[in-house]
Amino acid sequence: MSGDVVRARELSELLRTGPFHHALRAAVGNSGLTLERLHQRLARRGVHVSITSLSYWQAGRSRPERSESLRAIRAIENITGVPPHSLTGLLGPPRPRGVRATVKPDPRSYDGLLEPADSVAETLTDLIGPWDGQLRPQVVDESLVLDSAGVVSELRVRVLERAIAPAPDRHLAVFVGEPGSAPGQMRIEPLENCRLGRVRHHRTQPVIAAELLFDRSLQARETHLLEYRLIDDSAGTASTEYRRAFRYPADLFVLSVAFDDGRLPSRCRGIVEVRDDPDATVEMELGLSASRIAHLAREDVDPGAVTIAWEWE
Repeated sequence: MSGDVVRARELSELLRTGPFHHALRAAVGNSGLTLERLHQRLARRGVHVSITSLSYWQAGRSRPERSESLRAIRAIENITGVPPHSLTGLLGPPRPRGVRATVKPDPRSYDGLLEPADSVAETLTDLIGPWDGQLRPQVVDESLVLDSAGVVSELRVRVLERAIAPAPDRHLAVFVGEPGSAPGQMRIEPLENCRLGRVRHHRTQPVIAAELLFDRSLQARETHLLEYRLIDDSAGTASTEYRRAFRYPADLFVLSVAFDDGRLPSRCRGIVEVRDDPDATVEMELGLSASRIAHLAREDVDPGAVTIAWEWE
């Protein structure tokens, strides 16, 4: 019996019984593809996953759970020629997000997520209270508008949050402006279902933080929808990126950047980073719509950061 026949039988058995990482390694091995070649094949299909993540999945050091990761496994099934759902079926059902959402996440700072980190921490010192971490972002929709010089005109934020413990009554908004912006001329304005609480500006750096107060405290599992915007009257430097930090997981994040006809980008990229896991960073090219808007939508956002970056013509 030839080695190819033996390997095919072993693969068939692993696809039937698992475990997942052994079956994945056998499927890739039988295809004759290296991880680098597999990574290239996935990228050509618009599926972006790092070689390190592929290696970790094969070794059983981590499991694909996020939507982009599961999309990669489905693509690998097609690329390696194994039956549809044969690999994804070995993963079993995803972890129940509703159950996870009732557990308070570990407290997170903005270290490594927003710079200048020290200035952000100083600005937040007396704003972070016992309520922090009691809200889980469900849906976050942020729209950045640039003027004809490429300068930020407005950032509008709409958030649907769920209480994972009783009594949260406020949302914490943080923004870091462009170098040279005057902290005192940056302001956060409540628009819907919130009112302004305490506001803090950093002494020298373009950092602002503000409490957005609800009309009452929330009960556990209750949701709240609010909207606010950021205006920087001192902004004068053309922006080249907008970065949104997540200390806690979010179910859905939509970020859009609206450009002006007076100054359009030559290239836009989306960058998704997972905190404490640089190998999980995903980058993708973004196009402009007819309305000159680039956007990026992500499901199951892990603690980390999501960025849209652009280069000017």
